[in-house]
Amino acid sequence: MSWTKAAGTSLNSVGANVYFGMIVQTITVAEFHQHMVDYEVIDVREPHEYDDGHISGVKNIPLQDFLDMISSKTFHPKKTLVIVCRSGRRSGMAVSECMVHGIPAKNLKGGFEEWCRSYPNG
Repeated sequence: MSWTKAAGTSLNSVGANVYFGMIVQTITVAEFHQHMVDYEVIDVREPHEYDDGHISGVKNIPLQDFLDMISSKTFHPKKTLVIVCRSGRRSGMAVSECMVHGIPAKNLKGGFEEWCRSYPNG
């Protein structure tokens, strides 16, 4: 398989995307929905985006705040992070930064938009 090191390049066959030259794991909305309790979930959208609608029970930490705090590793020690944004781009950046710091994380494929398409009632 060949692929290009470009932001957002898809490696769908292996459940991953490439962000800034790093392969990050993704999770589909369906898989995430089935196993939500197994993950610590963070929405990296801005507060006004989060206030307009979000996945129930998900913490909002805007991307820049998340990037500023990531080195402190104040996340659940036994759960993988699932990072969500509107479409998956910002969360992909957050997941790639998690990888740099050795924090297990996955990008919610398609972001909140895909969540809304798949589960329009919440």
